[in-house]
Amino acid sequence: MLTVDRDRILAFRVQSHHLGARLPADRLAEAAGACGVQDTPAGSSRAALHARVELTAARLDRAFADRTLVLVWSVRGAPYVVPAADLGVFTVGALPADEESFRTFLAGAGAEVDRWDRAPAAVLDQVVAAMTGALGDGVLAKGPLSTAVTAALPEVAAWCGSCRVRHLPEGLFRGPGLRGAVVLTAGADDGALTRTERWLGRPVPEVDADTARAELARRYLHCYGPATPTHFAEWTQRSRADARRAFDLLGDELVEVRAEGRRAVLLAADEAALTAPPAAAGVRLLPPGDPYVQQRDRAVLLPDRAQRSAVWRPVGGPGVVLIDGRVVGTWRARKRSTTLAVTVTPFGSLPDSDLDAEATGLARLRGCASADLTVES
Repeated sequence: MLTVDRDRILAFRVQSHHLGARLPADRLAEAAGACGVQDTPAGSSRAALHARVELTAARLDRAFADRTLVLVWSVRGAPYVVPAADLGVFTVGALPADEESFRTFLAGAGAEVDRWDRAPAAVLDQVVAAMTGALGDGVLAKGPLSTAVTAALPEVAAWCGSCRVRHLPEGLFRGPGLRGAVVLTAGADDGALTRTERWLGRPVPEVDADTARAELARRYLHCYGPATPTHFAEWTQRSRADARRAFDLLGDELVEVRAEGRRAVLLAADEAALTAPPAAAGVRLLPPGDPYVQQRDRAVLLPDRAQRSAVWRPVGGPGVVLIDGRVVGTWRARKRSTTLAVTVTPFGSLPDSDLDAEATGLARLRGCASADLTVES
């Protein structure tokens, strides 16, 4: 059995996430399709893709305009940028497979599930029908769409103390995204949605659920391996049993390894890359929610508890500074007229790197003429 330490695990993951060296612009879809790119907070996916690909804001806008990339409710019901060609992987592949897994996905809505006289999957069928019916051939912001779907299905709505109205549980409302029925209109305000086939201008292909689930597990392991079914369950917000079944679909594609003293699995095709991963070089400003920071074994990425607390906050977390494949601090940015003010808070002394150039590239992506970089002492 292969035994690997933290250094090799992180070096392997940096390469799998395309953070070792930027890809050319014509490989943008490859970068987005590695494991999807979460867009929380809104717009952060652009910075994440900039960290992986040599591109401009105009090139990225074209990828959305020509539907090379789409924004959809995907893993955990979160908005993700994914290649249109991989839509089935990141929708149907991320959908819970049974009632136990649906309950995990609908976290906090167990009392509502108990009230339904139908299985969650059957209720989701009704939500898909109500939502696509309300959308028709148009576009609706999330608020009006929620009102329309709730009116069509009042029996599955519940009182929301935050909104002070009755509406569907949030996970259930986002379920049609995981069915591949609706997408978010990238760049629109208020999370506007439309039917997927309308947005793409073509029918949505039928997707075999097991094929999609296996492919999502395959991509997860390529980006986050070595890993366990529990890690995959947490990443997808599904039950552990459901996650184990997804891994089982991969059969002899998997090998067991010992990673940091624990047993985990890896794609057999990645064993050589994990054994001797190339060293990463350069600096990246990864945004909050970046795929690389979505690692579930956080102590592998950052063994120091205080550093983990600085990165993973309940709300309003910062981005992280990655230099030569290591997380060495956090960063925040805000626009000041035509300048992007970037403040870096290092965890210690920073290695030599061209932080100024990276901040300037990020500023241009966000429509600013220049960056004003401050490194806190």
